[in-house]
Amino acid sequence: MPDGSVARRALLERLATSPATLVTVSAPAGYGKTTFLAQAAAQEQRAVAWVSLDAHDDDPASLVGLLAAALHRVRPINTAVFEAIAGPAISTWSAVTHLSNALERHPAIVLFIDDADAIGPGPAADMLGLLPELLPPGSRLVIASREAPAIRLSRPRAEGTLLELDREDLGLDDREALELADALDQRIDEATAAKLNRHAEGWAAGLHLGILAIADPRDATASDLAGDAGTIADYLRTEILEPLGPDLVAFLRRTSFLERLSGPLCDAVLGRSDSAAILHALNRANRFIVALDDRGAWYRGHRLLRELLRADLERDDADEVQRLATNASIWFDEHGSADEAIDCARLAGDEARLAQLLMRHTRAAFNTGNVARVQRWFDEVESASWLGRHPELALTGGIYFALTGDPPRAGRWMHIAASTNVVEPRDEASDPIDGLLAMGRTIMAQNGAAAMLEDGALAVARIPSLSTWRTAALSAYGVAQYLAGDDRAADATLAEADRASMPPASAAGRALALAYRASIAIERGDWARAATFVTTARDVVLRSSMNELALMSLVFALAARVAMRRGNRIQAASDQAHAHRLRAGLSEALPWLAVGADLELARLALAQSDAAGARTLLVEADLILSRFPPFGRLAGDVGLLRGQANASAAVVVGASALTAAELRLLPYLSTYLSFREIGERVGVSANTIKSQTMSIYRKLDVSSRGDAIARAAAVGLTDPLRDPGFRLEGASDAGGTNRSTQAAVGQDDVIPT
Repeated sequence: MPDGSVARRALLERLATSPATLVTVSAPAGYGKTTFLAQAAAQEQRAVAWVSLDAHDDDPASLVGLLAAALHRVRPINTAVFEAIAGPAISTWSAVTHLSNALERHPAIVLFIDDADAIGPGPAADMLGLLPELLPPGSRLVIASREAPAIRLSRPRAEGTLLELDREDLGLDDREALELADALDQRIDEATAAKLNRHAEGWAAGLHLGILAIADPRDATASDLAGDAGTIADYLRTEILEPLGPDLVAFLRRTSFLERLSGPLCDAVLGRSDSAAILHALNRANRFIVALDDRGAWYRGHRLLRELLRADLERDDADEVQRLATNASIWFDEHGSADEAIDCARLAGDEARLAQLLMRHTRAAFNTGNVARVQRWFDEVESASWLGRHPELALTGGIYFALTGDPPRAGRWMHIAASTNVVEPRDEASDPIDGLLAMGRTIMAQNGAAAMLEDGALAVARIPSLSTWRTAALSAYGVAQYLAGDDRAADATLAEADRASMPPASAAGRALALAYRASIAIERGDWARAATFVTTARDVVLRSSMNELALMSLVFALAARVAMRRGNRIQAASDQAHAHRLRAGLSEALPWLAVGADLELARLALAQSDAAGARTLLVEADLILSRFPPFGRLAGDVGLLRGQANASAAVVVGASALTAAELRLLPYLSTYLSFREIGERVGVSANTIKSQTMSIYRKLDVSSRGDAIARAAAVGLTDPLRDPGFRLEGASDAGGTNRSTQAAVGQDDVIPT
């Protein structure tokens, strides 16, 4: 047991005798949550895995990667699982699939998740809530957080499979207070321990610090801990910090804004060369510095002490905070830690540096599939008053929200970019604002094909050949030429876009350029050339981990057409299903791309004699086109395919006839969310969700949520869950009965069949 800790025997006995498969441990900082989890792990007879979370893990990609790595240490996981989750562009439901696959042959396990409050409501929390169902039989999930975790607890609470431990449970009793003093080598009597504990109210960290602060244990009284001010903060300053001496206190104070510490980082921040030795000595002396690895490379400060020192630093020396945080931002940026570089620039209030970092890192992150990270960065600066002074950043945000299917936010950010007060010339490395704005208008194409072509020409003329935006500008202009019916010019422009690509910032533009070149080649009957373009585009998408981005629906639709042409029906079905899943995320934010994906999938459906599926796709394409000025050839292409679909005698309605809204709903059917809760997530009423669900049942020829998701998995519209221990809501058990359907989804979710 670590020095300075107390065996929580009663609490451990309560845990050991509980039948709960889900345990939540919720209490403020300093109540010994991590220590208790460590002791629980040490006494477990089952296999144990441990994961500690931070704010950067609040997305399915990061979370599933951490979980898989922890599980791999218990029993090796097939390398194919790690390959599947290697890219950050992974949906909640794909993450669930891969984790389920990883656990197929795992023994019963106890999975400890510490610092779960880093995960807020959203996709990562949804996945966290599914973990009890994913773990092998006989397993347990233990989650520790400062507040109640952002997962649904009503069902396990009702079923009696939940054990909830809170601040009252974790508070030390008087006997444990005396044991803590003994562990700290402070010999005090029972009465003194009880007095100290009454003041600390069972707060382990406060009691720990208070006991260490007692100068003479033989004369210790409650007043020694209470003091005049009666706060732990007083003792931290006077009894813990002062003995360290002014130099060490200054070191800790000036690095208190950092979540983690290393020798080189602290040297760069403070302008010294002995930080590694100081951190090592503080850690060895148990002076509230904790090692984060076995090599002594990284440390963190005690939370209570760090929060106190940071408050002092920010109150007393704001200018120093700015200088130190800027130094840290520079160091993190140079060492490849984009998140921390951006966080420190924000803390420093350095808008110019923050804007520069965001412009550089958001494009690279997006083009490697890390959408959640980009979303978080933009969320944090959207309301900043200085955003209007950085038009390129605002433009980047506008394009990002367009590419991720959020028209309102795309419009707001583009408006900010167009309303900028910045006048040229800017620095020599900057691209011309008028060219960037023209490129943004070309990509979003809200004014039809003619305006798209005009804006595209301006963007290509103004954005220089060595700009990292060059591929995006050329790709958008090439698409505009294609829509205008000039295939020869379009192919040449798209070829130039391919040559101009500068990975990773231009991966998305390159993939789309190759996709449209493939489309042009198909129209010319050159399927061999089309196959070359599609293969390259698909490779770019997969290598860049963009395979879960909606805008890549077109790439997979074309890949399916090529595979079908070559007689590879298995590959065609896989790519077709993938394209359908992705098209659910397309919107009128990129009308040309949404309609383009619908058209390619409609052509594929007609080749498969699926007239119903083709008609569904063409109706959605018509709806988008009706909201905009003419989009060149698109209306004619839709009309031509509609005629072919209407002439077909096929009347079969199947999975490919699902609308985009129904595809967006489909993954939620695998959760325990009610129709009302699903509606809140997607922004529609519970009645709309119910109607869409009934339509899904009809098209998939099923009668329950579980059967719907199983059928969807079978045809590739969702990822198949192969773990036999995992049962979806409403799915039938071997005996033909449903597991707690009413308890899980509620009476309002029951659909007559």
